Amino acid sequence: MPTENVEMTETSPAVSAALPAPPPKRTRGFASMDQSHLRQISSLGGRTAHARGHAHKFSSAEASAGGRKGGRAVSQDPAHMSAIGRRGGLARRREQIAAAAERAADDAASAVAEPAEPDLGAGPEPAAALAPSEPGA
Repeated sequence: MPTENVEMTETSPAVSAALPAPPPKRTRGFASMDQSHLRQISSLGGRTAHARGHAHKFSSAEASAGGRKGGRAVSQDPAHMSAIGRRGGLARRREQIAAAAERAADDAASAVAEPAEPDLGAGPEPAAALAPSEPGA
């Protein structure tokens, strides 16, 4: 009896039906615990480390010294410092252009919304008011 040569690929339904499904993954250890339980365990560990003197809490002076040390290391590369300055300058220029465009848009919107009214004041002052007063009059 002749058999047909059927090409079977991974996406073929015949192949996926013939293979057993992999067992579902189960979480183990800390991954299987709920968040509140994990938080409680972590809190106890931190308290114990501090009580035994194994934990370290940075003071502001230590943090400042570390920042200074890192800043000195970074500033040794002139190309890097130049790139930082260039990005800062470009960002500032973009902000200035955006602010100017916003001001122009606000000015244009206010000019359209509120047309300028002509000045309807009293007009030129009468000549009598401008003439010097005579003494004894």
